[in-house]
Amino acid sequence: MTAVSIEGLNKHFGAIHTLKNINLHVEDGEFVALVGPSGCGKSTLLRIIAGLESADGGSIRIGGRDVTHLPSKARDIAMVFQSYALYPHMTVAENLGFCLRMQKRPEGEIRSKVLEAANTLHLEALLERRPKELSGGQRQRVAMGRAIVRDPQVFLFDEPLSNLDAKLRVIMRAEIKEVQQRFKTTTIYVTHDQIEAMTMADRIVIMDKGEIVQVDSPMELYRRPRNTFVAGFIGSPQMNFIDARRDGTGSISLGPDVAFRSDAALSGKANEVVVGIRPEDLLLDDEGGLQARVTLVEPTGAQTFVHASTEDGNHLVSIETGGRRVRSGDYIRLKPVMHQLHVFDRASGERLDVA
Repeated sequence: MTAVSIEGLNKHFGAIHTLKNINLHVEDGEFVALVGPSGCGKSTLLRIIAGLESADGGSIRIGGRDVTHLPSKARDIAMVFQSYALYPHMTVAENLGFCLRMQKRPEGEIRSKVLEAANTLHLEALLERRPKELSGGQRQRVAMGRAIVRDPQVFLFDEPLSNLDAKLRVIMRAEIKEVQQRFKTTTIYVTHDQIEAMTMADRIVIMDKGEIVQVDSPMELYRRPRNTFVAGFIGSPQMNFIDARRDGTGSISLGPDVAFRSDAALSGKANEVVVGIRPEDLLLDDEGGLQARVTLVEPTGAQTFVHASTEDGNHLVSIETGGRRVRSGDYIRLKPVMHQLHVFDRASGERLDVA
């Protein structure tokens, strides 16, 4: 069993408290993504798990073994970097087998493991090439293969797809997930791209300002974000937010003829609220809804993103899938799907439940 447990982890860089009391448990064989804006501490956390940075407090256990003060080579982990970090003078085969040769493994075992990794990652025809003769996606496959041949307890990925174009990113994230499912190796994956995290991870860790904000499955994060930060970070286009007020009857008004009632869970809580609406839950409807003027139309093929502004200054985005033609300058009505609304306390940003 190779679970990873982090307890009370702290890290300072001078006066900057980079990681603040991090507690996280990754199950054996689980794929967990660390996500957050630049500077949130996700890469620093990964480097501490890898032993490339030291912690200022707390503990790290891998497979039940305390590795907090062990060097990286003693942790039985393999890390894939954003920059590939391949040896330019070595062939693909030599790069794949390098770490095994450093461990003085038998030559027959090295050849067997190199061929197995090459077959898994479709590198068989590239074994005699050098890195300069490879595309970005092929180089990333070699970097992954070098991690696979080690048969580590834990895979660590530090934004491995950032240098690839959009098409290759889609292909490579599917391949990484397939490899992880095949080998069932515990995996911790750092990315700033929430789409990568949503499509690949079993659970996502949302970080901000050195703290863990929420840990949950991708769909639970999407359906029940804990606060406005998570709600705005997960989802593309991001969630729409409208400032509103709850009246004495429990009704929340979003505009003329657009109101809904909050349930008893809101009783006694703040009346100044923020209502969140996913773009797919904001529908073009001539029968009613919020009146708005179209400011931008973004066709993407199967979907069209319609940007619009209301008279009171709210900028809203709706996803149109019905083929309706809308142009900049048009006046439209946007009707929220009421049972899909999210309500947050305006002061704290924390989620409030609604019926």
